[in-house]
Amino acid sequence: MFSKLKLLFRSSSGLIFILIFLILCGCLLWIIPGSYNIPENGYASMTPFFSLAPFLLMCLIPISSLPSRSLSLRRIIFSKLSALVLLVIIALIPTVIYVVSIYFLGNPVGNIDLGSVTTSYTGLIFIALCFSGIAIFSSALTSNQMMALIIGLSLSAFLYLGFDLIAGIFSSGKTQLFIRNLGLHARYLSIQKGLVDFSDLWYLLAITILFFILTDLLSGAKIKSPIPIIETAIFVLLISGSFWLDIRMDCTNDKRYTLSEPSKNILRQVESPIEMELYLDGKMNAGFTRLQKEIRNTIDNFNRITPQKIKIKTTDPQACEGMVDALDKQNIRGVSINEKDPDGKRFQQILFPWLKIKYKNSETMVYLLADQQGRSSEENLNASIESLEYNIVHGIQLVISGKNRKIVFIEGHGELEEPLLKDITDRLSSSFQIDRGMMSNKLNQLDDYELVIVAGPQLPYTEEEKFILDQYLMRGGRILWLINGVQLQSPESLAEIGKTISRVNEVNLEDLLFKYGVRINPILIQDTQCMYIPVYNDASKISSSVRYTLKPWYYAPLLVPNRDNPVTKDLPLIKSEFTSSLSFTDDKNPDIKKQVLLTSSAHSHPIQVPELISLQETEKEPDNHYFNQSYLPVAALLEGKFNSIFANRIPPTSIDMEDRKFLASGQHTKMIIIASEEVIRNEAETGYAPMGYDRYSGTTYGNAGFIMNAVSYLTDDTELINLRNKTFRTDLLDKLKIRENKINLMFWNVVFPPGIILLFFFLFYRRR
Repeated sequence: MFSKLKLLFRSSSGLIFILIFLILCGCLLWIIPGSYNIPENGYASMTPFFSLAPFLLMCLIPISSLPSRSLSLRRIIFSKLSALVLLVIIALIPTVIYVVSIYFLGNPVGNIDLGSVTTSYTGLIFIALCFSGIAIFSSALTSNQMMALIIGLSLSAFLYLGFDLIAGIFSSGKTQLFIRNLGLHARYLSIQKGLVDFSDLWYLLAITILFFILTDLLSGAKIKSPIPIIETAIFVLLISGSFWLDIRMDCTNDKRYTLSEPSKNILRQVESPIEMELYLDGKMNAGFTRLQKEIRNTIDNFNRITPQKIKIKTTDPQACEGMVDALDKQNIRGVSINEKDPDGKRFQQILFPWLKIKYKNSETMVYLLADQQGRSSEENLNASIESLEYNIVHGIQLVISGKNRKIVFIEGHGELEEPLLKDITDRLSSSFQIDRGMMSNKLNQLDDYELVIVAGPQLPYTEEEKFILDQYLMRGGRILWLINGVQLQSPESLAEIGKTISRVNEVNLEDLLFKYGVRINPILIQDTQCMYIPVYNDASKISSSVRYTLKPWYYAPLLVPNRDNPVTKDLPLIKSEFTSSLSFTDDKNPDIKKQVLLTSSAHSHPIQVPELISLQETEKEPDNHYFNQSYLPVAALLEGKFNSIFANRIPPTSIDMEDRKFLASGQHTKMIIIASEEVIRNEAETGYAPMGYDRYSGTTYGNAGFIMNAVSYLTDDTELINLRNKTFRTDLLDKLKIRENKINLMFWNVVFPPGIILLFFFLFYRRR
């Protein structure tokens, strides 16, 4: 092996291989715009590199295959294989600088899943092993180097991507899944997620041994030895094990593929058998067949924990007479999937990704399909698989508790209307009865609700309404406040002529919150870590034909979650717009514990109102002297025994006390205050889009996870918070750091890797 590696180093082929690989990677990942460009994508992830590298290796490894020299035939093959793989490893070592760069560019620093990175490197080495075996086999087929190169490239491309294409010919999902798993690409993708399935490693190793055997037989058929028989037996063992072996190792930082403790705690509460009926069955494509398989695998994992076993059966509603109509009456409807038949004709297929869970006298329906805008169907299916643990465990918790739980949204003060709260309502309706309504003068009207949500008021509350909210809190009620400190005089003017006036949002709740220990400041936060919006060349003449560009909208900050709080731990950035800040008041109440949940970034600037808001702000270049304030609080959690603001006042005479006494101080309770209604708002005016979705970038931020965690924490469903966070985390880069360090990034990631290799070769030749 080392003699062959020395030959690689002494010739120019090894050096050229490494330099081409590193230069192409550096340019495509850090300079050239496109889907592989890491700073342009904005994610703290090595996924672009690990997606690009196999294609480069597929082309470069056959080129680097060396001519043989006079050694034992098997030693020639093995030394070639070892030398090529070692050459790939040497080429990969300098790319660790990419990981270091992303680590320090993360927002915050270190915001990268190093576990997934490690497994991806492992998968890449195994892929290189396969390509090397193919290249050596191709060079043994013919003495014509060009023909050997073409054969090697063709075989590598076919084994990597060809089976994915062949699978599309078949209509059966099971057949598609089986054929795709014959390809290297499907096996590599599994490892790239950070989940090491040993069956995938065995398969990749088996393919390498297969080409080792073929090369051996092709070049040395006259050699009589039991070794080929042993090699063949090893190949058969590996290829068989790759289809039935079920040993997995979760290497992700947040252990997203490992059954979590909250799940185990809920499953241990099962006292009687659980019956499940899965309606996802029938003729399905490979993606939904895989989803069905993962659902059964998840239930099998649950059965290792539950004292009572979970029984699951699968039913195709369309094959059972009258079942589709019966499900429709329960608002359980199918999903329309566009498919192609073998002749290329499009047709629609209806599938039912629902799971019925029955426990004792309780039952619930669980929807298992993630359907977020901006994601491809494959991405949504992957998200559905990642969310299976949470969705099914949540359903089990619902049937175990059997409670009729209620949440109310207060109306009557210009709060967000029902269409703008559709996403959060749909998410909560599986666990709670959701009510909406205006407040009356009865003191006990909120008693039945576990949580009161005040979402985006624009008009003042009366003293009677404040008194009812205050006494609800004193009796242990929980409140989620989402109140803007500032409102725009005319949002329509901003859209039509590019400017409007901002003013203080006076809703007559300021003194109430001040007494509880928090103040919503009448300012607007500008932030360099923000959303981008399309800005037309002439904002006064907007039409569909006018060209526009995406510009930073500093009034739409991406908020930073507190990593040390269970409500926000492991969440990605949170989308907001026209956001105010919070400050804690010094009310000298030691019973109140205050924790910041969301902040602006390290480069922020507060705007005092009234102030003109203009789209011309998008032309402003980021400047550290202007954006000179850091981590302004935007959301906070308050827990403890609150004092009533009406303690030294006469209660409103119009209140119907219902024979209840006034409470000047309350029971231990909690509330969350968010100085931005945008956090809970979904798009409805220009077509529905879920909370946190950015239609211009196609990114879905962590709003849904944050609001659901906030509700869970306030309603004491803390077991589910960490479980839900496993499926929401997205690591992002600090864009301001990228702008400020553009030249340094190019040097370290484009110039330094090939430079260190040239230095190594220079020292090697110098020593020689």
